[in-house]
This record gives sequence, C-alpha cells and structure tokens, in this order.
Amino acid sequence: MIARQPFFMGWFINPYYSPFFISGILFYLIYAEGLSWKKMILLIISLSASIYNSVDQISGFIMNPTTTDKVIVSIILISLNILFLSIATRKLTIKGSAMLVAAGGMTYPIYLLHARIGKILFNILSQDLNKYVVLMTITLFVISLSFAVYTFFEKRLLGQISKLLTSALPSRLL
Repeated sequence: MIARQPFFMGWFINPYYSPFFISGILFYLIYAEGLSWKKMILLIISLSASIYNSVDQISGFIMNPTTTDKVIVSIILISLNILFLSIATRKLTIKGSAMLVAAGGMTYPIYLLHARIGKILFNILSQDLNKYVVLMTITLFVISLSFAVYTFFEKRLLGQISKLLTSALPSRLL
C-alpha cells in the first residue's frame, strides 16, 4: 500500500479500494463534463494505484502468486479502465436493457459476496484443484448468488424501503 492511515479510518475508508471508487467518480465526471488532461492524469494515477495495491494484495487471494498472476491482474485492470473510458467518452455506447439494469443491481452483492464467500471457497478448493478452474467456477457461483440476492431481496425490498424513506424524511431532503 502506498500510504498508511490511522487504524480507525478503516471503519470509514479503505485505501486499498479507494482508487477503484476514485476511478468511478472520474469516469462519471468524464461522461458528464467531458475529458480533460487533469481528469486523464488523475485517472492514470488512480489506475496506477489500483494496480499497485492489487499486486500488493494478490497474495491474500492466491497462494504463492506468480509473476503471471500479477501480470494478468494488471491486464484486467487496464482493460476495464479502457472499457469504462470508452463508455465515458461515448466512443462505445451500450443500449439500455433490463439485463444492464440487473447487472448494475448485482454490483454491490458481488462486491460483498466475492470478498467473503468467494475468497473462503477459493482458499479451500484451490489447494487440491486447478486454481484457474476453481476461480472460474467460483466466479460463476458468486454471479449467480448475486443475481439471486438482487432478484429475490433487493428488488422486492426496494419499493418498501423507498416508501418508508419517503414517508419518514422531509420532502426537502428527497
């Protein structure tokens, strides 16, 4: 990790994952306001920090990571940034669909589940099985589980929570 923080700050912010959130904010700003050299420099810094932190953390996810593992992580991060930049600059447009809405709704359950269930399963199963097969299988499992959480819990509860908040909060806050 590039910078350390006081222990209690981990309750509010995690610098290992901050570059991902910062990149997301920058992609939104590029989409809303256009690309500028300042945003591009910040995006490159954020991407560099995310690669640095991901390579630094890889041993927490893969036992005895190789250089190939680190290169693959870096290529994935660079590729995703190119994809998101293409969308933000409108070089690539994706038509809206129910499938995209579902994919967006699944992002938070995926975020929560992969870090807990996915990591535990990977550590157990990759000891005896091919780690790439295990990774792909767990990825599909976590995506499926996230879809179930989104479909059966979040979509159903969203209307109820929205009504509760609408009735509880003053209209000027909404």
